[in-house]
Amino acid sequence: MHGYLFTLVGIIMVVCSFTIYKDEATIKYSMLVASFFLFIFGSFIKFKTLVKLKKDMNDKLEAAQKERERELQN
Repeated sequence: MHGYLFTLVGIIMVVCSFTIYKDEATIKYSMLVASFFLFIFGSFIKFKTLVKLKKDMNDKLEAAQKERERELQN
């Protein structure tokens, strides 16, 4: 969830840098650089969360398969 928040803030910063600060180059480019790092950080958090969710799902599937095998043996 936090990864999406950082990505959304990065998108808002890009939009603001081109609409509000279109005449001031220093602010515009500094906001673009900051938004790039927010995109990277948000993507890292999303990837890390997805890897954790996949691992949890695989563990649950393994447990369900073992339970099914136990039921079939009895």
